[in-house]
Amino acid sequence: MVELQTIHLDKSFFKAEIRDGFKVSTRRKEVWAVEMDLLSKFIQVCEAYGLTYFAESGTLLGAIRHGGFIPWDDDIDVTMPRKDYDILCSVAEENFHSPYFFQTEYTDPGSARDNHAQLRNSATTGILHTELQKQYRFNQGIFIDIFPLDELPPAGEREAFFGTLKALREKSYQYTYEVMRVDYTGDNIYYKQLDALVKKYNGGGSNKVGMISYSLDKRDNIRDVSDYAEAVMVPFENMEIAVPAGYKNVLRTTYGIWKVFNIGSSGHGSVFFDTDCSYTKYIRR
Repeated sequence: MVELQTIHLDKSFFKAEIRDGFKVSTRRKEVWAVEMDLLSKFIQVCEAYGLTYFAESGTLLGAIRHGGFIPWDDDIDVTMPRKDYDILCSVAEENFHSPYFFQTEYTDPGSARDNHAQLRNSATTGILHTELQKQYRFNQGIFIDIFPLDELPPAGEREAFFGTLKALREKSYQYTYEVMRVDYTGDNIYYKQLDALVKKYNGGGSNKVGMISYSLDKRDNIRDVSDYAEAVMVPFENMEIAVPAGYKNVLRTTYGIWKVFNIGSSGHGSVFFDTDCSYTKYIRR
């Protein structure tokens, strides 16, 4: 596998093992290792600029319930208050150098990952199986997801707000697939309009926040601001990761009875991973 840049893992980490009734293979451990290295680099930059982040979704659940990855999961998700996220975007170019690549629609037109960012390792491959034959030219190295947390409008305005977001998302997707990923020219104005709209209620004193640029009106994405008032550190594999102090409420909102689990799969669906070779091996340049 590729050389890790920011962490050192003992050879024993990569041994296949059974965790919670699920066999974690050496190959899965190698994918985890690349993602942990990405996470470590991300945390370094956050600490350098005093930026707040939190483990999110399956990563939060894994950190609390498993002390690391959910055994059948293969990704890392973090979220950041919008102001911190925007700062990260503004300093990314000067802080993430090869093999790291900070990807948004603005740094890599045509990637259009639901108005959030991904930090990728360009020396590896992490291509969605649904896109494997598409030969898309944007960066498709192994990645971690970075989501902004935005304030929500008052309850009475949410239905119309999310309806507008959904319409813009559909237009953005259509433009991306019909124009951006065909000849990589043009300017996706719908993406930019959605990007501006999700920020509309920030600073308004709402008591609810969510990853509204990503999951729109899903009820499990509506969180209490108070749960994110403070970050606490918890173990994550051989590292530590920040989680919201109100993580129990976040997990309850997201997963319901979160301590009980069934062996499942990654939220991304099937991903083609290669920890030895760059994604450029699999696409025509």
